[in-house]
Amino acid sequence: MKAAPWIIIVLLLAVIILMRECTPVPNCPECPEVDTVTIVVHDSIPYPVTEYVPKIIYKNHFTEVGKLVDTNAIIAEFITRNYYIDTLVNDTNALVIVEDTVSQNRIIWRKKQVSIFPPTVYKTTIVTKQADPRRKLFVGIGVGRSAQSFGLAPSLLYISKRETAYSLSFDVVNNDAYFTLYFKLNFNRE
Repeated sequence: MKAAPWIIIVLLLAVIILMRECTPVPNCPECPEVDTVTIVVHDSIPYPVTEYVPKIIYKNHFTEVGKLVDTNAIIAEFITRNYYIDTLVNDTNALVIVEDTVSQNRIIWRKKQVSIFPPTVYKTTIVTKQADPRRKLFVGIGVGRSAQSFGLAPSLLYISKRETAYSLSFDVVNNDAYFTLYFKLNFNRE
């Protein structure tokens, strides 16, 4: 019964290791690195909108001598309402349309339609995927010295997906076995 405490210790270590390694990993991986690149594209150079004033292109004040002038036609033309549409700007930055109604040699109604188109913005998000943790296995050798003896132990190191390291060594000179458990420490608080 001298081996009973050692059996209990080994069983407890096995239970601790199994509890640590067999619990499910949450589906929430660490946040990946994200770089965002924003590009603003102006299709053309914007220019200010000015107040629209219609310009007279041609005006004839004279009639031929001896030609009859129809006064009713002149008065009818004078009181007639003429409707005009003029597009001042029509490009990728804006659309400016002016609608006028002209009667009795003046503008009696005006409507301005201004639509300004914002520049096109392209936003690109680049996500850098982090590597999935993998299992790793290392083989090595340990050398030690104490006041009474010398030790030489081949070692086997296993790193799990949770980045917990397990080491098993056997000292061939002294016939001793060693089991070591390592936990990863994280000091980054972001």
